[in-house]
Amino acid sequence: MAVTSLEITHQSLVLDGHAFGPAGAYEKIAGVLRFGVDPTHPANQVITDLALAPRNDAGLVESSADFYLLRPVDPARGNRRLLLDVPNRGRKVALGMFNSAVRVPDPTTADDFGNGFLMRHGYTVAWCGWQHDVPRQDGLQALTVPVARGEHGPISGPVLCEWRPNSRVASLPMADRYHLAQPTADLTDPAARLTVRDYAGARAVAIARGAWRFADPTHVALDGGFEPGKIYELVYRAENPPLVGLGLLAVRDAAAWLRSGPAGWCWWSVQVAPARIPCLVSRGRPAPMIAASCSRAAW
Repeated sequence: MAVTSLEITHQSLVLDGHAFGPAGAYEKIAGVLRFGVDPTHPANQVITDLALAPRNDAGLVESSADFYLLRPVDPARGNRRLLLDVPNRGRKVALGMFNSAVRVPDPTTADDFGNGFLMRHGYTVAWCGWQHDVPRQDGLQALTVPVARGEHGPISGPVLCEWRPNSRVASLPMADRYHLAQPTADLTDPAARLTVRDYAGARAVAIARGAWRFADPTHVALDGGFEPGKIYELVYRAENPPLVGLGLLAVRDAAAWLRSGPAGWCWWSVQVAPARIPCLVSRGRPAPMIAASCSRAAW
């Protein structure tokens, strides 16, 4: 596994030591989980462009993820089961789904723990950031990854964005809401193209290059505004592709580390509960629980 260290930034009792039934009191731990990935290991070969990432003195590719954990203070009172919640766009999902609680970035109050289901049953619950484009704001769980570079300098390639506005707007961000966009490499790129369709399956119609522009490296503007309900697609050139595939590796190796890492940290000896949901993340739906193995993420 690729976990090299955990930097703890916060550790405290949950609800001042309130006992969740037989499992007793819980504590929360927040910090940064650091990874060092061997790009030559066969299990990591499917990570796109991993061989083009910078390496440290040990020959490893480094990344880091926001980390959050809820566990019984007394491990003997827990059920020795780990629920690794894959954040949905940086947001914690498990307590909302299992505890009927409000979704908050840092569970602190009694309402934040809802009916206490997971705690009353003794689960250790963990979160690990895995999306590089999640902004570090509002307590969202994010991942920091390196960018791939070619032998002779930056790598460039096409990026596609799609929108379907709910209202007329003059400009649109080149990312999901306030997430981090991949900036255009050239604000005046004549090869960039914007198309519009009336509905899915309709023929895409090109919009004249003079009718739209990059308002800045991460926003696109259209004369007269973008119409609600129509589907717009933008293809443009960007540079320095981030190694997004390291996000899937972070989930994989965080689960492995929590289960069987060094005794000095994983002294509660948890067991990973069996996965029952077939995919790692579903757009527009809560992200499934439990880790999945690494998979290719294309540039």
